Amino acid sequence: MSCKLVDRLPRGNNWTYEVKLDGFRALAIKRGETVSLVSRSKKDLSLRFPELLEEFAHILVDDIVLDGEIVAFNEDGAPSFEALQKAAQSRPPHRNLVFYAFDVLNLERRDLRGLNLQERRRLLEEVLPESSSLRISFSTQTNPELLVKEVRDNCLEGLVAKQLPSRYESGLRTGAWVKYKNLQGQEFVVGGFTSPEGNRKHFGALLVGYYQGGRLWYASRVGTGYSSKELQDLSRRMESLIVNECPFANVPEARTGRWGQGLTASEMKQCNWVKPELVVQVHFTEWTAGGHLRHPAYKGLREDKRAKEVLREVVPAH
Repeated sequence: MSCKLVDRLPRGNNWTYEVKLDGFRALAIKRGETVSLVSRSKKDLSLRFPELLEEFAHILVDDIVLDGEIVAFNEDGAPSFEALQKAAQSRPPHRNLVFYAFDVLNLERRDLRGLNLQERRRLLEEVLPESSSLRISFSTQTNPELLVKEVRDNCLEGLVAKQLPSRYESGLRTGAWVKYKNLQGQEFVVGGFTSPEGNRKHFGALLVGYYQGGRLWYASRVGTGYSSKELQDLSRRMESLIVNECPFANVPEARTGRWGQGLTASEMKQCNWVKPELVVQVHFTEWTAGGHLRHPAYKGLREDKRAKEVLREVVPAH
């Protein structure tokens, strides 16, 4: 089930609020002694996070499906997507890794999605043994304005509001779940890259976009935020995806624009194109009037989402 983006949180007794965590959304599935973690894009994440699988084995039921978020914490104890990227690639196990369960969809072969959220949360709390690496997400009905202040003060990603009477509607974005973002950022699809300049190795900037009407639309160049290891890893991944034709539908542009994020015909001659398969997380300050990103920075690779699912996130008009 997906969330709609809003610019203010709904209020009322039928809503509950959770902190929006900066991690990988995943289903945790236990069938007898077999446990697996599956991403939104149906990728098996089990080998990436084997330490979490050990925790699920302690759940005292034979059959359960949990919806939740895989989260890693940085040295300051804050949720960090960068720390999660490192955890997914490092061994030995990352000790600051947690699976936050916020819903239960199936219990002992019983489909619970038709129950309301309150009933599902009650069952979740009954069956889930909390540990340092397996926790139930915090949920509260406190005044949302106070929660927004707390999120801003602590530089957290945002909040999610859910209607207590709502059913779990798989794959849908009904508005029964909504998200409020404190930090600007979303997923983008990689459609190309520029060549490195100066001391930079591997590539200069990623060329990213989003899908609209079934076509890939160019949004921005993203040239900052990479470690040397990330530059090398992304370059290796893009090497096998190189193609001759530009995958973006809305370029070339007449000019680069005030913030230099446009892509003109002459600039396109210096670009390298790839099949639009890789998805990355990008933070930025705002969308410009020309439909580009201001001050974009790379935050990590998103292996939990399909490229075709990446749309421009827009707050609906009131």
